[in-house]
Amino acid sequence: MKVITYPFERIDPNKKIWRPEFRRHVANTLHDAGVFEALLMDSGKCITEASKANVFAIRGGHVITPPEAVILPGITRHYVLGICNDLSLRVIKRKIPLGEIPELEGLFLTGTSLHVLPVSSVNDHPLPVKHPLMTEIMNNFQQVINNHLK
Repeated sequence: MKVITYPFERIDPNKKIWRPEFRRHVANTLHDAGVFEALLMDSGKCITEASKANVFAIRGGHVITPPEAVILPGITRHYVLGICNDLSLRVIKRKIPLGEIPELEGLFLTGTSLHVLPVSSVNDHPLPVKHPLMTEIMNNFQQVINNHLK
């Protein structure tokens, strides 16, 4: 899935506040760019989350995700963090600087309808979508879903 960056900071990240003008502008921007989602970028040019999802990166064999203080943490993110713990993966909670994108081994979004979805490019910069850690997290998340359906 292709994404772009979009400058936006939540005033109170831990509250889900309906902002129709924001939603409309993001939707128009995504449509015009022909991409699936927007990664929200703060004033320091760091990625915090997506407009409708949480974001995770893989670098140096570690999983990186922004801390709860700067995002609206989703339930799927909660399960993915649990999966990372079960797999003994080191999770680093920090913002993801835009300049770090070329160095990432993978990037994925999590959300209720997305589940765990790899990102193929950010602002036309290609990213690998078949990283073994990402595949393992995706497979484990699918198992969580299957277990809940039993």
